[in-house]
Amino acid sequence: MASLVLSLRTQASACAFFAASHPDRASALILYGASTVGTRTPDEPWAWSSDDWQRYLQELGEGWGKRDYIESILRWAAPSAYDDPHVREWFVSYQRLAVSPSAVVAIESIWRDIDLRAVLPSIAVPTLVLHRTGDGIESVDAGRSLSSRIPGARFVELSGDDHLPWAGDQDGLLDEVEDFLTGSRRGPDPIAPWRPCCSPTSSAPPREQRRSATRTGGTCSKITMPS
Repeated sequence: MASLVLSLRTQASACAFFAASHPDRASALILYGASTVGTRTPDEPWAWSSDDWQRYLQELGEGWGKRDYIESILRWAAPSAYDDPHVREWFVSYQRLAVSPSAVVAIESIWRDIDLRAVLPSIAVPTLVLHRTGDGIESVDAGRSLSSRIPGARFVELSGDDHLPWAGDQDGLLDEVEDFLTGSRRGPDPIAPWRPCCSPTSSAPPREQRRSATRTGGTCSKITMPS
């Protein structure tokens, strides 16, 4: 059995390493909102600088779980969802329940030191790279560069300014994934606007809440497929 390896955002490094190291166990690779390096280099000038990282990590440690900080991050990472009070409340709960401030700083520091330049050329499985044009956290140039380093990769630039995959035009994103995997696309589904699936104020029926749960992101997923 081979697996489809799906990476959302920062988990691209783990997924890229898996696909490069175990081509017999990966049928395809999909990377969304990813970058080749964590910190700026001469050939990746759009990446964050050391000063950017220092400022971000300090603010992260001081603000994690605090409403004002959370709302500023949401405005940056998912501007299209910022005005939805259900999303803001969910994001507050998410940060407070997920991990401590010191732990999240330690986790985020890992991505500062990532460098995939030696790994990407050795990926030999079909690869789709997705990136939104106005992404305010990872420049779309990062996605273009990453794609160019993987032999035969398909790069798709999506419209929108959201970095988080569950905000903005999710149907457009999922259509590209479906087309890459099956060669066809069904188009938008007639479901209610997205609400956090675990929110007690969610207005979506249970079936639609279950579907919205599959649209959250931030992890590396292995979806087993027949070889």
